[in-house]
Amino acid sequence: MLVFISDLHLQDGTSGSYHQPNAFQLFAERLRYLATRASYRSDGSYRPIDRLDLVLLGDTLDLIRSPRWLRGDVRPWSDPSAPELTQTLSEIIDGVLAANEPSLSILRSFATSTGVCVAPAGQRGQPQFGAPPQSVPVRIFYLVGNTDWPLHVAGRAYDLMRQKVAHQMGLANPLNGPFPHDALESDDVLESFRRHRVFGRHGDVFDPIHFAEDRSAGSLGDAIVIELIGRFKLHMQQRMALG
Repeated sequence: MLVFISDLHLQDGTSGSYHQPNAFQLFAERLRYLATRASYRSDGSYRPIDRLDLVLLGDTLDLIRSPRWLRGDVRPWSDPSAPELTQTLSEIIDGVLAANEPSLSILRSFATSTGVCVAPAGQRGQPQFGAPPQSVPVRIFYLVGNTDWPLHVAGRAYDLMRQKVAHQMGLANPLNGPFPHDALESDDVLESFRRHRVFGRHGDVFDPIHFAEDRSAGSLGDAIVIELIGRFKLHMQQRMALG
């Protein structure tokens, strides 16, 4: 079974509200229901699915829409090796993970033995709802989009950030390299797509404002969000605070 979810835009709480855990609880319930429905085969028999791959298809963390970028001189498109940039980015990631921990704990639970369970099958190919549930192995993969593209940048400092994200979200991504932007950059994701005969990717590649042919670099959209929209919002908040 393969499930896509994209554009969660989890933020650090400095520029808006964050997702409520009950939304993730509802998703968890829906995921268990879908896993049960997928266990009914085309011949009418019931056989629990052997695996569930959950692909986060871009813009899961929103690392661009944070006013933290306006507190200093660095921006996402600055020198990626600059200590000021990696420090700011690390603070934003820490903020996102902390602000959304109740929700992420639900997502993280999917990868445990009790995360997604279905009824076992009986000898006649029927679900045994009265028996102890059977766990379904879950792999969670993270692909980047245009608001989380820094997780695609190579480098030791970025590896450390990705390790924190992977730990907090229960990811199956390798911990020593960039999160993929394209399925071709991940053998596991590509194998899953081929297995289910589908293909998925984030829509930034079709938007020249948010993608400039290099997913390890910023775009015009980043500048608009930070320097125009973000600065205007900050200015209005300051004006309103002054009365």
